[in-house]
Amino acid sequence: AVDYLAKPTPPALIEARVRNHLRLKALYDQQSALVRELREGLGDRLKSRQPSQCAWCHRVETGRGTWESAPVQPGSAFTVCPDCLRDLLA
Repeated sequence: AVDYLAKPTPPALIEARVRNHLRLKALYDQQSALVRELREGLGDRLKSRQPSQCAWCHRVETGRGTWESAPVQPGSAFTVCPDCLRDLLA
């Protein structure tokens, strides 16, 4: 038991423990809200994400985990497709 209190317990100690727990609860709630915001923001970012295009072979990621040949698209985020990465690391 992390929060064991021996009896009799001085009132100041009880108040300190209660304050600590209220602070921990507030921090936990704040962290949960931030995580929720980040997840929502990430979901929005992924939905509006520009297509990724391989910097070597210029194939475009379809969003279904596949890559298809396509002309260079302005505004694309350049990355390396799995095939080119495998060739580069070989």
